[in-house]
Amino acid sequence: MTRAVIITIVIGLTSCVSTAPRSNEWNPLGWPGHGVERVGHAAADSEVVLVQEVGRLLASVGELLDGPALLVEGLGTLCVPKTIGGLELLVVGAGETVTSAINLPLAIFVGRHVDLARDAAAIREALAYVEQEKIVLFPAGTAVRASGRNLIWSVPGRGDVIQRAEGSLPFAGMLLLSPERFVAMERSWGFVVPDVAEWDARSARSRAITTMHEFWHQHVQMRDSFLGWTTLYWPAYSGTFLFTGWNGHWAETGSSGAVNVDRALRDWPGPSRR
Repeated sequence: MTRAVIITIVIGLTSCVSTAPRSNEWNPLGWPGHGVERVGHAAADSEVVLVQEVGRLLASVGELLDGPALLVEGLGTLCVPKTIGGLELLVVGAGETVTSAINLPLAIFVGRHVDLARDAAAIREALAYVEQEKIVLFPAGTAVRASGRNLIWSVPGRGDVIQRAEGSLPFAGMLLLSPERFVAMERSWGFVVPDVAEWDARSARSRAITTMHEFWHQHVQMRDSFLGWTTLYWPAYSGTFLFTGWNGHWAETGSSGAVNVDRALRDWPGPSRR
């Protein structure tokens, strides 16, 4: 019995140095959350609109369920990072669940899917370029791969993040009233474009940079800065936009804005031809 307790403590303390954002596989309290999240991620990567929206909701619920498991794990092993991570998962999971629940009935407005996967190689080259230039955009070791027409980003300390893009008639309609023509607009799950054919006609370099720009919004701002609470992000974004427009906006051209991606890749020549 004593040996089992010692082994458990050692495993727990050893896992404390891990950057894994979820509870350990040996922790039975985390099994329901892990299972729901895996099913959710698989569904969210689907090409069927209703399936993907339900998948996003399940993935968010899975994060929320895993929060208490990670919190107990952190307290039980005296691991401060895991304890903080458990509290964060509770907040993030709740925020993303609310967002996903709101998005679910809005699936009727989904337009054509954008093929982001074809630019996966170009984005990998862009990530290699900024690493070579010693520019920090995303956590070191961030990688991206194609999955169907989507991208899956592997972010250290976060895990796999699905990014997808869709055409949006409401977004296109909104631009009719705008003096500026925007290429894309971020969402918690990726981004929307006003015209898929127009997007496809852009150069691979332009598409890669814009995709990374939108991932900055999705991951760095919505998930990390606002802890998944896009219900707070959008009022903060639009409220500021009324006074500054795009230029000078904190989420776009501010010191922590997505324009950091554009600046970092300003001299990038673009993907090599194969």
